[in-house]
Amino acid sequence: MNFRFLVIWLFISIGSLHAQEAPPLSFSAELISPELFNSLLAIEEVVEGEDGHLWLPTKSGLKCYDGKITLNYIYDEASEEFVISNEKVYYKYLQLVDSTYLWFSELHKFRAFCFNIKTRAIEHVEDFDEKSMGIYLAGDKKKAFALNSERETLRISIKELGNDDGLDVETELYAKNKDYIYHENCHWVKCIDIGWRVLDSEGNLINEEGIFPRNIYKFDGKLYQLEQETLYELKVEQENKIVRSPVLSIPKGLGNFLYVLPQDERFWIIDDVRTILLYDPKQNTFEDYTSLVNEICTEKAPQAMSNSYSKFYKTPKEDLLMTNGNSILKLSPLPDLEENFLEPIPFNKDICSMRGLAEDSKGNIYASFYTGVSVINQDGSYTQFDDTHEAIKTKNATYNLTIKDDVLVWNHNVFNLKDGTKDAFLFDGYGSHVNHLLDNDTLYVFHWISNLWGKYVVPEKKFEVVNQRIHPARLSVSDMTFDKSGSLVYLSTNVAGILAINRQGQLADSIRLSEMGLDRDFNEFYDLHIEDDSLWFSFTQGLGVYNLKTRKFNIFSSPYVNDNGQKVNRTIYSILPDSLGNFYLGSNFGLLYYDKAKEEILLLDEKHPLAKKEFNRGSTLRSTSGKYYVGTINGLYAFFPSDLKFEANIEQTIKPFITQVSIRNKDEQKNRNYSAHLNDNFSITVQPDDNYLKIDFSTLNSSLDNFNSYRLRGVDDSWSAFTPNQFIEFYTLPVGTYFLDIQSTFDPSTTAESVSSIKITKLQVWYKRWYVIALFFLSLLSVAMLFIRSRYQQKLRRQKEMEGLRNKISSDLHDDVGSILTGLAMQSEMMSYEADSEQKQSLKEMADMSRDAMERMRDTVWAIDSAKDTFKDLVARIHSFAERNLSRKGISYRLNTQRIDDEISISPELRQNVYLVAKESMTNILKHSNADSVDINLEINEDVLKLSVSDNGEVSSSLNEINAASGLGTNNMRRRAQQLNGTLLLEIDKGFKVIMEVPFKK
Repeated sequence: MNFRFLVIWLFISIGSLHAQEAPPLSFSAELISPELFNSLLAIEEVVEGEDGHLWLPTKSGLKCYDGKITLNYIYDEASEEFVISNEKVYYKYLQLVDSTYLWFSELHKFRAFCFNIKTRAIEHVEDFDEKSMGIYLAGDKKKAFALNSERETLRISIKELGNDDGLDVETELYAKNKDYIYHENCHWVKCIDIGWRVLDSEGNLINEEGIFPRNIYKFDGKLYQLEQETLYELKVEQENKIVRSPVLSIPKGLGNFLYVLPQDERFWIIDDVRTILLYDPKQNTFEDYTSLVNEICTEKAPQAMSNSYSKFYKTPKEDLLMTNGNSILKLSPLPDLEENFLEPIPFNKDICSMRGLAEDSKGNIYASFYTGVSVINQDGSYTQFDDTHEAIKTKNATYNLTIKDDVLVWNHNVFNLKDGTKDAFLFDGYGSHVNHLLDNDTLYVFHWISNLWGKYVVPEKKFEVVNQRIHPARLSVSDMTFDKSGSLVYLSTNVAGILAINRQGQLADSIRLSEMGLDRDFNEFYDLHIEDDSLWFSFTQGLGVYNLKTRKFNIFSSPYVNDNGQKVNRTIYSILPDSLGNFYLGSNFGLLYYDKAKEEILLLDEKHPLAKKEFNRGSTLRSTSGKYYVGTINGLYAFFPSDLKFEANIEQTIKPFITQVSIRNKDEQKNRNYSAHLNDNFSITVQPDDNYLKIDFSTLNSSLDNFNSYRLRGVDDSWSAFTPNQFIEFYTLPVGTYFLDIQSTFDPSTTAESVSSIKITKLQVWYKRWYVIALFFLSLLSVAMLFIRSRYQQKLRRQKEMEGLRNKISSDLHDDVGSILTGLAMQSEMMSYEADSEQKQSLKEMADMSRDAMERMRDTVWAIDSAKDTFKDLVARIHSFAERNLSRKGISYRLNTQRIDDEISISPELRQNVYLVAKESMTNILKHSNADSVDINLEINEDVLKLSVSDNGEVSSSLNEINAASGLGTNNMRRRAQQLNGTLLLEIDKGFKVIMEVPFKK
């Protein structure tokens, strides 16, 4: 703690008789995105737009910060527009006019710009003489001015910017100027060695002698002068008289402060070494923010520690923004503390649910809850009136609380506040819900579930049952109220809508749920309020109003997002009229406010302690002192209207603001960027060779997280998944015209209501035009025909070569290998004649194996012989095998061919496998059947080649046994059929039958 802080602390502690203990800090402090600004040499000023975006002229360009990203705008000489760029240009001063036009100057080129922050387009450029020493900008909400002093003559000229007919005068101030302020049609110019001189709207000098204050500055639309320990407000009144009005006397001993800034009824006191105090002159207390701010700066922006605060801006939300070198400090009001609203009424256990509220003639407030009554005395103290926690009762039930003169009626218990005596009606004890409705000395009573209707005359202490049961349903009633004539009583119920009964408890009318389009199972009514012919009601879907004459209704809902991320309507439990005729509404999720003029439900700031409380039905009171009381499920709260600030509900869907469109093709080194007029029916033309498109956009500067989605309408009408990204990139785009829609929302479950759209036209490349395509197709067809012809010729040539090779192989096998196998068989057979009995069998088997190998070799030779590639050769081969094997065994056979041209070609693979399946089938017959007849059929039906081999022998095995037997060769036959993408079937019908079907194209 330095010496100055010590002096302040001592002063606060003992320097004043009225000084109190220093209060806790009422503002939070933060650096606005220091990581985005810490590379800047200086931030000159800052203003906030209607969308919450911050605008800053810096040595690097014009910065726009939307709470998430920072854009840097500079003036492009070629396009004469402001574009987003990383180049550095020194801009200075700042003046926002009509919340739209941002004036600022370029330091080294002696010109000023008018930039439209809504269209991001330049509106005007004002050039000045290069002999200028510098340009100072000033203004108010309606006008902007530039002050220019010549380098040689030091003459000063003032010009109204953007208005050719505006002020353009020269003055006789031959001095170097140091600062410039425009305020209430007067120009305040600070000149070196002269001080502040004041010019009227015509440029005439008002003060000849000059003003030499310690500091003059403009803040929140007012002009202040700080001189020693006094803050003055400066005005120029009639006859050009400068008037100083004292605003604040600062306690002595605080040091040399440079700025004192009003904050409601308090004042910020700031010096040149970053001391920041918030002074409350009424309480004579200080809140010291110096340590908090220094700690934040040390951690996040150490470079800010070497600078003092120079520019100040007060936002519409009462935040204070202060520039400090290359950082922005934001001081925001902390939400009110819950204890500022909570009424700590006494009870011997936690209060779980507030109920009735009433006020006696002395201004004492009585509050009932489960299960007791406490008193808030007029002097602010709290006492316990009654506690039924230990009493005998039917159940923990409490509801209405009514006071008439000095008699308090709590449910069905009557207390005399003067003598302390107690009475009861309906029941003797505690428990059971009862509703009250007071009319002069008569208290009408409704008892839940039993639906009993009675009346209690308070002075006579007399109760009478008027109607034993007013409705057949088991009703619970939250509220009762008379109509404007006093003849009918309206009751809000849980299952029967709103009922109207006369004073005798007879049903006179009902407001049916169906006529309001409501479902009975999900709509319970709570509080009622009648104004003329309008019946206001609260229920599970919000606030409603019903016209008793026209029987028309209107419903006002206030949705919120629950813990499951679902959007649901608030249930409104209570209606509390205020002095303006509007309503405070207690809901299941916060205290609300209904503005009749706007026909809108307003909300508290989400950080307010009453913003998310669950309030209770039948628990509201407007006291004679003007204080409002509202009960929740766990406590009682009270406030004055000035304590609360309600705002319109933030729209769940936000219309994004498109900040830049970037396009590039593969041959370009950098993007083609567009940043002006993007939100006014903007259209993009994308060239055929463009392969990159990026859309950058921004949203409201809000503490809430927003989610973004897009769709290409005309290509795909479905929305993309939500993402926090604030840009969209495309690397390929379809040819044609379509629209890019962008939506932003705080609630991803919300359907888009407001979107930003850009029309996109992707041009077709020249070679995809119809005549180019036709010419290309003809050329391609010609090339394809030539290619096919060449390939066909090559195929014929290869086919002939393969046929020759196959013939050579088959010939060599037949001549060479065949001779060897024949000789081996004969030699083995001859040797067996001379061999002994042990070797004779082996040699005989060798001879049989040689003959079998010879037979298989002949099949192979036949299969690869190109001269045998017709059906004629296949049929001949099958016939030859059957003649050699079946006929020799005395088995007759028939070989039938249907719809087969003998000269049709057949591939070697198909020819071989069909033959081998036929051969295997006949071999099985020879080995395993006692058949004497075999039918062999070969036919072509459409694109299927079918082979069937059947016999007339006896079959002793089932199909399952045959399939399981590997010795019959069924596995080999199935494998061969599968190789040909065909099927093999086995059937038993007066013999055994093998059927193979394979695809075949002629």
